[in-house]
Amino acid sequence: MSIRGIKRRVEARVPGIARAFEVMARRPLLGLALFALPSLAFVAGAIDFANAEIARADLQSALNDAAAAAIVEIGAKSDDEVSRTVKSVTLKGLYPEQDLENLVVSVDRKSRKLKCLATVRVETTLISLIGPEFLDVSASTELQATH
Repeated sequence: MSIRGIKRRVEARVPGIARAFEVMARRPLLGLALFALPSLAFVAGAIDFANAEIARADLQSALNDAAAAAIVEIGAKSDDEVSRTVKSVTLKGLYPEQDLENLVVSVDRKSRKLKCLATVRVETTLISLIGPEFLDVSASTELQATH
């Protein structure tokens, strides 16, 4: 089937589309904008959400490393010192553009458990024109000392 044949079938089934085709034929830049802008917005959103997922994976890895480093010190150091260790190791595992927004460290000395919850703020790119400027992603980990 030719392009003209497809155009005729669409015009027959969708009322008012013929007028849109006429406008786009007279003003090709308008037609391009009508189709390109939504496509660009979709691609920008996909990129931003992929960046957020990468940041979440980085945060999870950094938090796991931090908990493993801090659990060794749980018996010898205060809760504040353990929290500082977790924060220090977590920050080393993140990229500079990933801002650590929140970090909660809970130390249970009786059961020798360490729980960590963190949130990272990731800046968006083109999607910030129509939506949020930042996306917040969270990760958590729990670790128990073996002896």
